[in-house]
Formats: sequence, structure tokens, C-alpha cells
Amino acid sequence: MLVFGQFTMFLLLIAVAYFTAEGFNSASILMTVVFAFVYQTSQGPFNFTYAGTVGNGAQISIGGVTMWSSVLFFSLFTGTLFELLKPYGTYLLFSVCSFVGGVYLVYFMKDAAGLTKEQITDLYVPKDLKLGAETDALLNGTRDTVSSYP
Repeated sequence: MLVFGQFTMFLLLIAVAYFTAEGFNSASILMTVVFAFVYQTSQGPFNFTYAGTVGNGAQISIGGVTMWSSVLFFSLFTGTLFELLKPYGTYLLFSVCSFVGGVYLVYFMKDAAGLTKEQITDLYVPKDLKLGAETDALLNGTRDTVSSYP
């Protein structure tokens, strides 16, 4: 659903750009409303819930600052983009960003559904840095070191 939503937003932003360029204001508003619906039912809540699922406190903080910084950036500079690129050009730029986000989502984001908490913790740890079960048990004190020797 998430990937579908991301690429649907890409197509909807292209439609908004087209209808804006052609002067079809009602269609442009309708596509904007549909875009907002798709965003709020797919990508909107995903960023915060995913960060909370796979991250620790520091990672969640960095993710939150990054997300809110991008909101601040767009709120400050969208008006300037509308002046420089015209409204249709701004929507095309946003559609490109949405497409790039979709490609990133497909190739780099990992699915955490059905994983245990331990597996989720190691989801983004490179394989060569992961500890084996034996070493992990020793470090966590869950293995009796005396009885493990012959």
C-alpha cells in the first residue's frame, strides 16, 4: 500500500501540474484533494510510525528533526518556488521528489512486518557488524559460560 501510495502521489502531482498549466482550476483542486487523501492514508503517518518501530531514541529524534525541518523548508520556500518555476513547474518539481522518494522506498527501506523486536533492532545493521548468537548470548549474560566448556 505504501509503494502504491507513493507512486500514486507522483501521478497526482503531475495531474495537478497539467491542470494548473492548462487553467483547469476545478480539476487542479480536485487532484490536490485526492493527493491529500492519498498522502494521509499512505505516506503521511508512515514516517513517524516507521521511525518509532525501527529506531532507538536518538534515531527517532534525528528522524523527527529531519521531517519537521523539511516541513519548515517547504513552508518557507514554496511561495518562492511558485514565483520562480510558476505553479505548474513547482508541482512538477514536487512530483519528481515524490518519484525519487518512491524509488528510495522500493530499494532502501526494509519491511519490519512480522519481525521480532531483536530482528527489528538489527534491521539496518550491516551483516559484517552483526554479532553471532553465541557472542550475543555471552555479552548479554544469557549463556552460562562455565557449562559451555567441555
